[in-house]
Amino acid sequence: METLQLKGTNPATGGRWSNSITMGSLDTAKLLALVNGAPGRVWTAPNGKPVTSDAVLSASSRAFFMSRLRQQGFNDMLSTTNWCGGAYPAPGIPNAAPARWIGADGTVTVAGNKFGRDVRPCNAKAEVSFAHKTGWVNNTASDAGIVRALPGKEGRHYIIVVFSNLGTQYVDANRPDTPSGIYPFSYTEKFAQLGRAMDSYESRRAKRN
Repeated sequence: METLQLKGTNPATGGRWSNSITMGSLDTAKLLALVNGAPGRVWTAPNGKPVTSDAVLSASSRAFFMSRLRQQGFNDMLSTTNWCGGAYPAPGIPNAAPARWIGADGTVTVAGNKFGRDVRPCNAKAEVSFAHKTGWVNNTASDAGIVRALPGKEGRHYIIVVFSNLGTQYVDANRPDTPSGIYPFSYTEKFAQLGRAMDSYESRRAKRN
């Protein structure tokens, strides 16, 4: 993974993150392929050695990473389940919000950040699981993860990665005002539209195959 750079961090804690920590979208997808347990030789390293899931990560390590990615609370970029039922933003990848973040009223709250919409209707219609990680600042936005069809749904299974310079400082012209006390819309809804388009493509491809 030649684009992965972890410079200037504290090796004991992983702290002191800065702009010297970088990773390209292709290497992110390759890392997720290993976490997902891709079989056989996934790629060949520059020194000619085969890279395999088992050689890089133990089964328990892969299970640990997947368990954490499946619990993502911020489903508000490629997936917009946290914003279920509104006219904005557009629906994204049709996954369910993890139960750990859902209150008695059906709304999602993550680390004190309240989304304020009942996600239960979207969870009931969910078609896939989305084990992923989002990231954002004012001038960058990203989402990367593993999508797998839920039992009885179209059998797609794919990795999706989006890195962009459209961070929180960019606002859609049609974005409504955020109600008081509610977590703000962080991204352009074009990310959600992209997520839905890619998932629809993979669903159609699964049908053909």
